[in-house]
Amino acid sequence: MSKLTSKKKAVYLQIIISRDGFKCFYCKQSFVKNNWIYEHLDNNPNHSEVENIVLAHQSCNLKKRNDCDMQIMAMEKLKLNHQVNLSCERESVELEGPTLSPEMDTNMQNFEITEQYITEIIQTDTSIEAKNAINAAAMLCHKKTGSGSTVAIRRYIDMLTSSEGPFMFAKNDEGKKIIIKRSGK
Repeated sequence: MSKLTSKKKAVYLQIIISRDGFKCFYCKQSFVKNNWIYEHLDNNPNHSEVENIVLAHQSCNLKKRNDCDMQIMAMEKLKLNHQVNLSCERESVELEGPTLSPEMDTNMQNFEITEQYITEIIQTDTSIEAKNAINAAAMLCHKKTGSGSTVAIRRYIDMLTSSEGPFMFAKNDEGKKIIIKRSGK
């Protein structure tokens, strides 16, 4: 049992497209741009073997929760995937090598840029205003990778300030939201 990491997503994408095509497993419609998600057939995010993963529209994923036919369809697909021996395909793909998606590489680079920027500022200034951190990191990412949306940077900062992250949110004397180093991290 393991989580579906960014590295696995990139590796699995090639296998899933080869196995199922680049269309929603449930509605069979092709995807437009990046309007797809990785769907766990058994609804358990801890079961992240490629046999348990298909591509789906977010709306179909949500609909599946209350649709018995879609749930049966998912269980039948899971059973079929387990019957088909995918181990040869899986072993031929390196989980430690470069990702298969330029977008995934850029996302990982931008996360690292954001983390490094916040770390450096906090080491010298002990805190950074959250709004400034988002805008400055987005600009740095845009300069270094050609991509840097504030929405993505907010997500990175949410990760970095999660209970497992090295930083946390606080308020300064003026009541503004700031990012500080989490004690013990």
